[in-house]
Amino acid sequence: MLSHKQTLMTYLTNQGRNAHQVWDDMNKVVVMVMLQFESSLYKATKVFADVSHFFELVRFDFVIDSNLKVWLMEVNMSPNLSSAHFTANAVMYEQVLFNLFSLVGIAQPLPVMSHGSSAEDMMVSDRDVRVAAPQCVTGTCNDCSLLPCKLCQQCQSKELLLMLKSAYLEHLNRRSYKRLFPIPVDHEQRWGNISLKYSDHNALMSLWFQEKCKQEGHWCS
Repeated sequence: MLSHKQTLMTYLTNQGRNAHQVWDDMNKVVVMVMLQFESSLYKATKVFADVSHFFELVRFDFVIDSNLKVWLMEVNMSPNLSSAHFTANAVMYEQVLFNLFSLVGIAQPLPVMSHGSSAEDMMVSDRDVRVAAPQCVTGTCNDCSLLPCKLCQQCQSKELLLMLKSAYLEHLNRRSYKRLFPIPVDHEQRWGNISLKYSDHNALMSLWFQEKCKQEGHWCS
């Protein structure tokens, strides 16, 4: 039995329509909305003692017209995942939660180890997040205030190192989740020109993912 998405994709393809364009358009809307409200979302996390331990599950509701134009209806914070009204969705909801808990690290694959070594150290080390960016390899980065140079080992702050390690683990633990931002390299050509205003933080993360993509293909998506 096909999933809901596969069923729709198959139907549109058999009708001679560009099914992938629909999903690309929805994904672009998600990215633009999240970036537009990024500062407000970050401000909301200030009520927590540790911002790094904050996450939010949201649901985007779309309508697709007869021309396959995508329209955003609303974004639901903490969406209802109860299958009581439609039991056929039970497994899908369970997978959403299972993948979410894996992504954010609630479902730990390894217990914290003793004897001077921790599960975090085993799952991701400093070396795992290093990138061979040209400016770092050639030794031309003499000013750590420059954005591209922040990726070089001698310029990485403790805060940045922790952030990269978190991104590394999220990528490995995402299971069937897909990253939409920073925009995956294999999406950039298909999405075409999309006007986004990057903060320094987002620009740095985009550079890091691009360099990781050069190392191994699974980082490109």
